[in-house]
Amino acid sequence: MPNVDHFADLSTDMQDALLDYIALNFKVQSGYNRRHSAYGLKQHFVSTQGFPDQHVTSECFSEAMVAAGFKRKRTDESEPNWYFNARVPNVLKP
Repeated sequence: MPNVDHFADLSTDMQDALLDYIALNFKVQSGYNRRHSAYGLKQHFVSTQGFPDQHVTSECFSEAMVAAGFKRKRTDESEPNWYFNARVPNVLKP
């Protein structure tokens, strides 16, 4: 299963599924949510959606969040990762 690093490189079906998932699960808030990063949110998406032929990376997920109207901010981690101005539902909380 190849990694897909950019939202524009996903199949149309996968783009639609990812944007639907974001619209269903997240709401814009004023500040950045530092409890959830792109990596963790992406992991939940991947585990709940059945697209075995494409692997969404954190970069791809963050581009989808921006396309859906959210802002992103780099985390302090050494690996590229982002926080978003997103309210996360209880079902996704650690």
